[in-house]
Amino acid sequence: QVGRVTITLDSGIRCFTTPCPSGYILASEVRDSGFFDWTVGEDITGSSIPNGSYKVIVTHTYNTYPDSIPDSSDAPFSIVAAQ
Repeated sequence: QVGRVTITLDSGIRCFTTPCPSGYILASEVRDSGFFDWTVGEDITGSSIPNGSYKVIVTHTYNTYPDSIPDSSDAPFSIVAAQ
């Protein structure tokens, strides 16, 4: 069964403020098909994402065990301005 997922970017920077920023949302409630086309450097609203080191986090939209466990990239990757 294909579910729906939310895809976010997380900088992994420790948060010292309340509320803690949740990262950048790339997609919300998209089909869990194993593929997602993304315009690098933009979030779901088209706003710019600054250069930095990020991990992709995929979370099932409906938080029911065991699907509520998010998955993330194995290692951070960098977003840098085009040259």
